[in-house]
Amino acid sequence: METIEVLKNLIKPELLILVPILIFLGSIIKKTVIKNKYIPFILTGISVALATIYVVATCGDTISYKGILLVLFTAITQGILVTALSVYGYENYKNIKKEEI
Repeated sequence: METIEVLKNLIKPELLILVPILIFLGSIIKKTVIKNKYIPFILTGISVALATIYVVATCGDTISYKGILLVLFTAITQGILVTALSVYGYENYKNIKKEEI
């Protein structure tokens, strides 16, 4: 199974909308003075923040200690996976585009 397929199976379907958003944000950040090596870290922070908002909004009441830990774990892992899929997908797109030229 390809890496992209594995990542898609691990990511909550509702959070897949973040992939094109992160690719778009990455292309904007790339045009700034920020070095390319920092872009994945910035995108990870954005992705984890957005995943946290989603998980908190959909989890209901998580006032318990276990509930808070579950929200944090889910948001962090989903944010990292979404970023991995967007960066990996974008790099594959660039490589395919290069081969066509």
